[in-house]
Amino acid sequence: MLEIHTGGIVEQKAQALEARRLSMGFALIGLTMSMGLVVVFCLSNTWWAALLAFGLGCRALATLIKMYNLKISKED
Repeated sequence: MLEIHTGGIVEQKAQALEARRLSMGFALIGLTMSMGLVVVFCLSNTWWAALLAFGLGCRALATLIKMYNLKISKED
């Protein structure tokens, strides 16, 4: 009974780690894409769109920082 319970905990931790990695990956993709859009919109002189893309990039960066800090605190 104890082994089954521990296996469940290990499985839950593995799933949580995978979900964290997946969301970090999506946040990194979002950061890269939004910074690329900032460059494109700045070159096309569309300042409002560049500002919007910059805001989205900042949000993706905040998500990355939050996930990284969560990872550090889980390892301690």
